Amino acid sequence: IANFYDDVTISVGAANVQATALGSTISRVVFFGSYNGGVSGGGQAFIEGDHRPGASPGLVTFGGDVAYGPFASLEIELAGSVLGSEFDAVEIAGAAVLAGTLDVKLLNGFLPTFGDTFKVIAAAGGIEGTFDSELLPDLGALLDLRVFYDATSATLAVVPALDGDYNANGIVDAADY
Repeated sequence: IANFYDDVTISVGAANVQATALGSTISRVVFFGSYNGGVSGGGQAFIEGDHRPGASPGLVTFGGDVAYGPFASLEIELAGSVLGSEFDAVEIAGAAVLAGTLDVKLLNGFLPTFGDTFKVIAAAGGIEGTFDSELLPDLGALLDLRVFYDATSATLAVVPALDGDYNANGIVDAADY
């Protein structure tokens, strides 16, 4: 088990922290401070501090399982619709356990539009739980950014602020049917 109590920053182009299985023992790494990378190998990663994927924005990968603890914060930056270069994402080869806070920030004046989606977590081994709290940016009176969870992913989607307003014009009327 490797515990990191301070911030850990992975430079652009540098290798991730590696946690691999040795014999019958599964290696584990725990981040209590801020971390911006992923974890190579098939071990387990526990995020107990702030996780800020990549180099603003970026795509990080984990080769094993990942658990976001109750005091963890996953900071996702949105600056466009291109995965990895314009919005943050986390790809997990194993399973993910979610808790803590999802904190979404808009960069460089980017304002997502109706229908935009951003798959910010993909876990091939499945997802257990949801984030305890979600800090989502205000998109104005007509639109909301919401988090949708399924068996293997967490996706941000821009939807009408008013339920039933399928054309996002601020009223529910015959045009929505």
